[in-house]
Amino acid sequence: MSNKDVLPPGTILSERYEIVKRLGKGGMGSVYLAKDQRLSNTLRAVKQMVVEFIDMDQYTKAIDDFRREAEVLASLDHPAIPSIYDYFIQEGYYYLVMKCVAGKDLEQMLEATPGGIIDEKRVTQWGIQLCDVFQYIHSRNPPIIYRDMKPANVMYDEEANRIYIIDFGIARFVASSQANVTAIGTVGYAPPELFIGMVTPATDIYSLGASLIHLL
Repeated sequence: MSNKDVLPPGTILSERYEIVKRLGKGGMGSVYLAKDQRLSNTLRAVKQMVVEFIDMDQYTKAIDDFRREAEVLASLDHPAIPSIYDYFIQEGYYYLVMKCVAGKDLEQMLEATPGGIIDEKRVTQWGIQLCDVFQYIHSRNPPIIYRDMKPANVMYDEEANRIYIIDFGIARFVASSQANVTAIGTVGYAPPELFIGMVTPATDIYSLGASLIHLL
């Protein structure tokens, strides 16, 4: 991502969202902290997709993933899944406005923990909360498979003592009859069958187990 793509503080998006600062960046773009000027400057997370791809196929896939995230989040209502408030395109960039989750992701917490081992009781509590999330999305009709469960995709809000699953960009609805789904996941957390296109709710459970073991 080039400097020209970085939104400076004070930038106004969609005549409504004032950028405060950049919170982080990933392969598809950046996430910003913004104030919603129409709702008493309530803080929101604004995810920006920056289109920097080699060919049209990559461009199309990135847009599809971004739209899928908006579609998936808009269909869900669970306390551990950040709510989506808005979705828009401005000057060729795609934006997703979501609940702002304070805190660190579990990967960051692990790195900051002496010895690289988090307390078993705390990890167990997180595991129970995550099981509840997956039970919820897997019980949808058709089921939603997250496909990229790993510590870096789970935020922990210490004040609320609650975890949030973030980055639904590659989650998708999968019908029971659907096969050969595109294999996307993270090596070390994804089950072997994911890489040959076999995707079921068990995919997420395997990755959840691998993530919890990593934290311990």
